[in-house]
Amino acid sequence: MRIRLEEFRTKRKLNQRQLSQSSGVPQPMISQIETGDVGNPTIKTLQKLAIALKCTVDDLIEEDAADRRKGSGTQDPETGEPA
Repeated sequence: MRIRLEEFRTKRKLNQRQLSQSSGVPQPMISQIETGDVGNPTIKTLQKLAIALKCTVDDLIEEDAADRRKGSGTQDPETGEPA
């Protein structure tokens, strides 16, 4: 999973300090999320950032190929493949 925070932040022409002020998320945390130093930020943090960036949490999260293969944990009853 990759967090697309920097992509959305720069599209909105915000620097980290401005996003921190509008979201209430500390600027060092924003920096750590963008550099990957925080592997899994909390859903509460992502919600604050999404609201400030006028997007959804789902927009901010990009699944990698392994995550997509795992799917929802359910299987197609006919093929046995992940649904």
